[in-house]
Amino acid sequence: MKKHFKKLILILPVALVVFGLSGCENSGQSKSQSSTESGQSQKAPAVQKPQEENAVEKQIPEEVDTSDWKTYRNEEYNFEVKYPEDWIYKKAPNGGVEFYKKGESYQVEGLEAYLLSITVDKDGKKSLDDYLKKIKDNFGEDSVSEMKFGNKNSYLIKTYIAHSIFIPLDETNDYYIDFNWTNFGTKEIDDWLESVSFSIVKTLELK
Repeated sequence: MKKHFKKLILILPVALVVFGLSGCENSGQSKSQSSTESGQSQKAPAVQKPQEENAVEKQIPEEVDTSDWKTYRNEEYNFEVKYPEDWIYKKAPNGGVEFYKKGESYQVEGLEAYLLSITVDKDGKKSLDDYLKKIKDNFGEDSVSEMKFGNKNSYLIKTYIAHSIFIPLDETNDYYIDFNWTNFGTKEIDDWLESVSFSIVKTLELK
């Protein structure tokens, strides 16, 4: 009986030491894991707050200096806009005009894409109200926002394919100018192009 008691006394300290070391190791791992997770959370990008419904102005990028820009005039529809000096334009298949950057090619899925296109619908072939409804049905209510350019009510459309600003030319919304710029999926390019496109729209003059 005494021999067993002595063995028990010897075993208990060993067990306690082993348990203590194991606990320290687990504690160290937990702290290390917690520290790692904490480090990861610090490096993660900040989550953007949802946009307020009436904060379209916040979506408008800062203006670009347009003092040395060229002027594009459309005699058929009596309007003009300014565009960057290093851009060129050509007639589009749909009757509008497409702008490209001189000497550079911007591509989507291996095909060259225009930077900005301007189209005018003065024949009432496509109702703007119907088109906006279709966009909302396909891309969600948040894809269309109302905004103003000067004294004109306008519509900003944002999808993963392209962004557009529609400026109605009459009260029925059946006649309008469509400024459409490509979404290339690269933040640096898309931010630059959006800033330039907004600045072009702001130079619009109707004759």
